[in-house]
Parts: sequence; structure tokens; C-alpha cells
Amino acid sequence: MIHDGITSLGQSGDAYIVDEDFLLYSETVLGALGIVNVGEEQLGLVIEIDVAKAMVPVIKLRKLMMIFGGVISILSLLVTFRVMAELFDESRSSAEYITILIKGIVSQSTHALKSVEEEKKQVLVSVDNINETDTEMSNIATLVNNVTTNIQTQSVSLEEISASIEELNTTADKLHHEMSKFIV
Repeated sequence: MIHDGITSLGQSGDAYIVDEDFLLYSETVLGALGIVNVGEEQLGLVIEIDVAKAMVPVIKLRKLMMIFGGVISILSLLVTFRVMAELFDESRSSAEYITILIKGIVSQSTHALKSVEEEKKQVLVSVDNINETDTEMSNIATLVNNVTTNIQTQSVSLEEISASIEELNTTADKLHHEMSKFIV
């Protein structure tokens, strides 16, 4: 939805592109937008969070994965060089070579598995952080909707009170007019 009458927004107004759930779309900001009716006027309530702040866990995860990939590559090269050095030792039998090869593979696999488990824990923490941010944004959107509803309800109530006061004034005027007939 693109706000109609953008030129009438004035100096403090901005135009936003939002979806049907009033969630903002921007390259730098994630947010929620609510429209509040106060009497005859419409006011906008905008809640924003910087994309850079929201994406910190994802960027951290990307860096960790690159480091993990580099470590695995280096470990693979070291294992290969060690196995090759052991294989070219002519004083050993074939069974010894196979044992050395298996021990090297098991040792490096165990180390890599521990690293993967640590990375998995960090990824789960990052995912939890993203889920918390998403929940917070949903809570903010719900709060905006509740505030909008409350303000609209109060606006209707004020209009009803005003109508009742007008009616009381009219009745008082009629009563005064009638009483002035008897007093004269």
C-alpha cells in the first residue's frame, strides 16, 4: 500500500511501502507501521529496527562457517602429508600403514566432529536470537494494533460523550425556556 496524498504529509511526514500486514519494506530498516484514527485525523505509528542490527547473528554465522571451512581444509592437508610421510617409510608392513592411516583419519574426524558440534551450538544460538527478534517484532506489531484499537475506541467514546452533553444542553435549554414561562 502506498499512502495517498503524500504531498499533504508536510515536513515531518515520510512515505512508506508496506505489505498487507503493515510490515515495512526497506533496504536498511525492518519495521512495522500502524495507522491510528484520532477523531477526524489519521496518525501513523512507525517502529523500526536497523537491518544491520537484526542481521548480526547471520553475519557472525557466515564468518564462523568460513573459519570452519578453512580449518577443515588445513587439517585435511596436514593429514594427507602425514599419511604420505608414513606410507613412504619402507621399514613398516602394509598392516602398519593401514593402522596409521586409520588412526590419523579417526583422530582428525574426531577433532572435526567436535568442531562441528561447537559450530552447531553457535548456529542454534544465532537462530534463537533471530527467532527472538522476530517474536519481538510480532509483539511490537500486536502492541501497535492494540494501541490503534484503544485510541479508536476512546475516540468513539469521546464522540458519544460529546453527543450526550449536547443532548443534555438541549434538554436544559428547553427546561429553562419552559420554566421561564412560569416565572414571568
